[in-house]
Parts: sequence; structure tokens; C-alpha cells
Amino acid sequence: MLFAAISHFGSPIVTIEFINNSGKEIKVVEIIHEAARFGQIRHSISNLAPGMERQIRIWAPAESSYKVVVTVADQKELTGGEG
Repeated sequence: MLFAAISHFGSPIVTIEFINNSGKEIKVVEIIHEAARFGQIRHSISNLAPGMERQIRIWAPAESSYKVVVTVADQKELTGGEG
């Protein structure tokens, strides 16, 4: 299981923390951020070993949506977060 927490405290900077609790290596986590004024922006992190944590910050100055695509070591893809 991959755990992701999103924090946004009135600032246009959003912090996303990823924790790999899956027991498998995660090859890529791709965040597809859709902002009305700016279109689609892609962010990614790579090689997230079991138990490893990573954090990214993205600029989100207005209402937006996102999609997360996770590719694990066996090439299985998981998606979520749409909307």
C-alpha cells in the first residue's frame, strides 16, 4: 500500500508525502495535476523502496484536480485520486 498525505495551509504550495508500505519496490509515482488556468502539469518520483518516504511540493494557486499513477516493480499500474 502506498500512503499519500496532502497538506495545503492557505499557501499556494501543496506538500504531498508518499510512504511505501507495500512491501514491493515502487518504480514510479506520477502525479498529474490539472489546474484550470495552467492545464496539465506532471510531477513524478522514482524508485521508492519498501518503507521509504519521499515528499514533493507543488504549486497550486487555485482549485485543481489530480490523478496519481503508481507503477510497481512488476509493472502493475494502480491509479487513483481523480477529481
